[in-house]
Formats: sequence, structure tokens, C-alpha cells
Amino acid sequence: MGMTNDAGKRIATAGSPRPSPFRQLVAADTKDLSRTLQAGFATLFLFGFFLLVIWALSLMLAGSGSPRVVVDGSDAGLAGRIDSALSERGIDLVDDPSAANILVQEAEGKVTMVVSADETPAWQGVWQAVRGAGVEIMDITVVDSEGVWKADILQANLAPALGLGLMAIAFVGTAVPLVSMRERGTLRLLGTTPLRNDTLVLSLIPARLCFALVEFGVVLVIAATRHYVEPGMLWRLSISMLLSLVMLFPLAFLLGSRARNAANMQQLAVTLTMLLVGLGGGILPSEIIPGPLQVLFNVIPTTWMIQALGADLAGIEPDLPLSALWVLMAVCGAVAFVLAARLFSWDREPVRRGTIGTKR
Repeated sequence: MGMTNDAGKRIATAGSPRPSPFRQLVAADTKDLSRTLQAGFATLFLFGFFLLVIWALSLMLAGSGSPRVVVDGSDAGLAGRIDSALSERGIDLVDDPSAANILVQEAEGKVTMVVSADETPAWQGVWQAVRGAGVEIMDITVVDSEGVWKADILQANLAPALGLGLMAIAFVGTAVPLVSMRERGTLRLLGTTPLRNDTLVLSLIPARLCFALVEFGVVLVIAATRHYVEPGMLWRLSISMLLSLVMLFPLAFLLGSRARNAANMQQLAVTLTMLLVGLGGGILPSEIIPGPLQVLFNVIPTTWMIQALGADLAGIEPDLPLSALWVLMAVCGAVAFVLAARLFSWDREPVRRGTIGTKR
């Protein structure tokens, strides 16, 4: 998925000064991706597969009974809007609480949904109706009749799914091609030109940014249609998405700055992606992780990303303020980029000690 040797030769021998080296590299990389669409879309596989798995799980665990709802609240206006939203969705409304399997209780603008633990009705449609009535995500609590908190599996895992997809684009779709270029000798050829290593690695971003935007768009469509995200939170979610890329691409460049075996890097990148998603809360719920381990996992940069995305996609309060997570991601990206530029090697052969910081 990286540039071919022919592309490297064209750039190294181009005599026309009109296109900048960066534009030439971007054009060559984009052309290679367009010629190998299978390799390009392979970066979307992990995202799509994980999304399908959690979608299937959400359907399996959604409950099978038809909801019968009774609405009780002190705010007659809000209760009326909830009744109307439920009726529009074709959900049965009952007057007798004993005949209901879902009780919607409103108090001071906050709503608690109590779902029958015996009948296990499908409650997600009721939740979406409450959201459609104007109740914010953070003001809705769902528990069963035994007091056990209930979660929408799809909503809770949208942030890990997006995080996994972005990491796959960065680690699998960027670090691996970079190592492949070094393994084939393309980087060695480019290293004979005045080309800067930071120009080279930055040229790999534009084409891959398109894949990232596709994943972001898919998640936004799901979140919007299911009322997971507040319209006023879109700007925060966009900033979290942007800073995720600002952090991940430099980490990918650092990962591939010296490696020389593309096959080994492929295995490492896939394993690392799945491991980091799991440690960030995408596979193991934080409630079952021991406290000391949770503290350790929270200092992993990709955990900051998943928590920042989950703050708006799932309404989960992060361990740190969102602004602090943004600062940490930006600083991590800047440090990783400086280190990647410092340690970058053009040659496929091991670099002799004492040559770090020189063009090689």
C-alpha cells in the first residue's frame, strides 16, 4: 500500500521544479492506493468487522418482548412529549403500572427507565423516544426492576469501534507501507535526494485521511439516527476525532521509523491495534478491571482517545476532563512526531551507532 520503486524513481529523478516534493509524493501515494483498492480498503476491515459484531450483539441482547410503557412525571409538558414520541414509534402506552413492563419516571428533567427483569422487553426504542422528546443523554438512566444498570451495547462500543478503525488506518495502513518502502529500497532511493523525512511521512496522511473520514461519517450516521449524540456536541466530537489523528499518525510514523520487515510489522500492527482497544475499554468493561490495572491502562495514549470519543458518543464521563484529554493527545502527537523524525532511517540496513540525527 506504499509507493512502488517506479514511483520513487520518478520523484527522485523529476527535473521539473513546478510540483513540490510533497505534492509529488501525495500524488504517487494516492495513485498507488487507487491501483490497489483491495489493499486500501483492507484498512477498513477491522472497523467494519468490529462494528458488525457489536451490532449483532446489540440485537441479540436487545430483549424480545414488546414494550408496554407507562409514563409518570411531575412535568406534564415533558411527559406529554414523551407520550407523543412513544406513540409515533408505535409503542404501546398503558395507564396501569402493573400492566407495564417499562416504567418511565421523570423528575426535575431527569428520566429513569425501569425495565422488567422478568419479561426483558426491547427497551432501546423507548430510550430513543425519550431522547426524541428532548431529554439529554446524561439525564437518562436505564435499570432493570432489580436495580441492575442496563447499557446499549452498540452505543457503548461506538467509540472503541471508531478508535479501532483509526488505529488500523494509522498502524496497519501507514506504518506497514512505510516499512515496506524501506524493505524494497524505495526509501534508500529517496534518501539520495534533498527530500526531508518529515515531508515523506506527512505525504502519507492525505490519502489515509479519506478512509478516516469515511469511518467518522459511518459512526456519525449511526449516532445521529439512534439519537446517541447531541447536536451541540458535534463540534466536541469533531475536535476529539481530529486530535485522535494528530496523535495516531505520529505514533505510526514512530512505529515504522526503523523497522525493516513489513510482514513482521503487519503482525505487530494488527496485534497492537486489538490490544490497545481492549485496554482502552473496548473489549473488557472497566467495571471488571482491578483498580491498579485501570490506573495503568488510563495512562496509555489510545485510552485517552477512546475516552474522549466516548464522552460524546456514549455519554460516558471520562476519568479526566475532556479538555485535559485533548491537551494530552496533542502533546503525545507532537512528541511522537519529533521522535519519529529524529529516529527515521532511510536505509534497509541497520544504522551504525553515532549516526542518529543525520540523513541516512
